[in-house]
Amino acid sequence: MSDHDEYSQSLDDRQQQLEMRVHQLIESLLQDFHDLGDRIAPSVVRALLHQAVHFAASRDDLEFCHLATQLAEMITHAHDLMHEQRGEPEPGKRPHEKLVH
Repeated sequence: MSDHDEYSQSLDDRQQQLEMRVHQLIESLLQDFHDLGDRIAPSVVRALLHQAVHFAASRDDLEFCHLATQLAEMITHAHDLMHEQRGEPEPGKRPHEKLVH
């Protein structure tokens, strides 16, 4: 199924396709900027976040509250993912509060 066939797919399906496309762009950036070495990951993250904020701010169809909510949810999501990937205790058993570092 083509990702251009938006009329036969749910919003969740389209969101998943959009995120897969962004993932492909990230992989391309990693290849194109491999010369940054150890700085590549923080550089790509900064660029994506910075451009996402500028994109949101330039849109008349996005409210600040939506952007703030998305950013807050992603902070919690990132925090949990990074603990999980490092094999650290389950989220409820961490010795510190969420969103605090």
